[in-house]
Amino acid sequence: MGKVIDLSNSSKRNPFSKYKLWDVYSFAKETIPNNYSSIGRVIDITEEYVVFGFRNITNRRLVVVNLHPGDIHAKLIADSEAQIRKRIFALMDKYSDVYPLMVTFEHALKFPDLTRQEVAFVDSIELHFDDSLREVKRSHFKVI
Repeated sequence: MGKVIDLSNSSKRNPFSKYKLWDVYSFAKETIPNNYSSIGRVIDITEEYVVFGFRNITNRRLVVVNLHPGDIHAKLIADSEAQIRKRIFALMDKYSDVYPLMVTFEHALKFPDLTRQEVAFVDSIELHFDDSLREVKRSHFKVI
């Protein structure tokens, strides 16, 4: 019985099992369009596809690509964004009641890499958002 379970969980039977959410892959340049970065992040795994987030190198926007496991010609690489991603997850936990920040951070997590400006935005939220909240709170209680 144990061997049957092992076979059903192997990547030969389940081609999705080797992919994990948030892992980063380096793709062969010839397998992706010219204007996409060759690095993609796994942002979802459905019943049919492994969903990757790529950065469009022309406009720097997120491009979501659904690939069947057999069509993925890439190798797993180290996540160079691990530290910033931990910070983003911590900020999402801290400001979970601020919907626009949650949407922004959820979107940022889908990129395989962040630009300097995007990292500066995270830094700004991390360092100054609480001060801004205090200022807003004080301004609402000023006597006119």
